Amino acid sequence: MKPQSGRTIRRFFEERGSSSKDFAPSRFDPSTSANYRPPRIKAGQSDGLKKQSRVPHAKLWIVNLVESSIPENELVRYEKGEAKAAKLIKDSDRFEIENFHWSREPRIAKDLEDGDWFVQVIKYKDQRTLVHPPGQFRSLDQYTRANDKKRWVFHLEVPKRGERMEWKAFQKRAKSALGSIASASPRTKPIRDIRAADLVLSLWTPAGRISRK
Repeated sequence: MKPQSGRTIRRFFEERGSSSKDFAPSRFDPSTSANYRPPRIKAGQSDGLKKQSRVPHAKLWIVNLVESSIPENELVRYEKGEAKAAKLIKDSDRFEIENFHWSREPRIAKDLEDGDWFVQVIKYKDQRTLVHPPGQFRSLDQYTRANDKKRWVFHLEVPKRGERMEWKAFQKRAKSALGSIASASPRTKPIRDIRAADLVLSLWTPAGRISRK
């Protein structure tokens, strides 16, 4: 990306789309609070809602992204949300905010809790596909852009000295945990099995370096 108006060169990442039913558009209006919690399902409600309450919460999300850009007239609003999210970091010497955006309403928002884990799989403009070290969800904000459309921005707390992994290497190392999810093509998916999520997270150290184990 070329620098604009003297700004430092930076990269932006956008949701690449998925056929997964977990990411179908919905009418849900996502909260801008990092501490948003979906309504609890109380005893005595319909059988349909009881079944819904038994769906295990996803500890980890694999998100399929592509390197993109943000229009100049959106940068101030985009960075305002980023600065707000940065205040949520307790150890700014070791961690920083990294983000990605969606140009459509994300159904995923209703399932998120502060501290949920994300592993970003990003296809760069040079055609490389790299897997970023795990980051923890800190906030989600939205703003109105051109033509009254909205943009949703996910802010993650990530290690400053994190190490990215080639997609093929990730496929090989994560296959035992993810099975078909570690397929030839990256795709967005919640990892609801705790053991599988922990195995994926263990591919990196707490400092975000690739584990040599």
